[in-house]
Amino acid sequence: MSRPVIKEVEEKVTSERGLGLHSHITGLGLDERLKAIHIADGLVGQEEAREAAGIMVELVKRGKRPGHGLLLVGPPGTGKAAIAVGMARELGRDVPFVSISGNEIYGATVKKTELLTQAIRRAIGLRLFEEREVYEGEVVNIEIERVQHHYNPYAQVALGAFLTLKTKQEEKSLEVGDRVAAQLMRLNVRPGDIIKIDAETGRVTKLSRSKYVESEWKSEYIIGRLMLFREEEITDEIRAKVDEQIDELVKNKKAELVPGVLFIERHICPI
Repeated sequence: MSRPVIKEVEEKVTSERGLGLHSHITGLGLDERLKAIHIADGLVGQEEAREAAGIMVELVKRGKRPGHGLLLVGPPGTGKAAIAVGMARELGRDVPFVSISGNEIYGATVKKTELLTQAIRRAIGLRLFEEREVYEGEVVNIEIERVQHHYNPYAQVALGAFLTLKTKQEEKSLEVGDRVAAQLMRLNVRPGDIIKIDAETGRVTKLSRSKYVESEWKSEYIIGRLMLFREEEITDEIRAKVDEQIDELVKNKKAELVPGVLFIERHICPI
């Protein structure tokens, strides 16, 4: 199969489009001095707690405090979980974040140590490296050239398309052939969609809506969760086989581990 038609072109002049506000948390909302900005990164208030969390994040980044626990204390609704999410996002966009309730641990049918082990392993990501040419970003503008189908006058086919993809770093405009354009039309890709185009195969994947992505234009990685929660005990033999396969990938530099954040919420009823 021949390589699909995908080439970078100069951006066309298009009308401005409002990006809108996003409610998701992207960090702790701190400046370069680790001082809290009142409203930033989806968080508001709790400046002292956010600054303290920022110090902990810096220690983790410098390898001074990895694998340690952090106790967040406060009444319900004061932002403990939000700060935990913010810490995970400060550590990296692809850092796994797992949240469980203390009540789940005590109410589970399996041993408490087993559930905690599953939770800890689930909070570890595995980044798999693939050398491939990929365009990924938010669709800012898309124009699909359509013509009437040869045998069906009520249907249309795609001849090609022009689209602009945007990340936090830059924008790229692409002109694609009929194979890629047909997928864009079939997936109903529109401005605001996050898509990925494999330059080698021409495969188009619609990822999500209204998010900025931070990936590079010419590389791709995958984050995989090592273990999901199961209402049964996982044997040491199974875990050993999983660890062996992962060690082999890491040893051959085909993957790397991504430590994540495990948030355990525990509600204490007043006496």
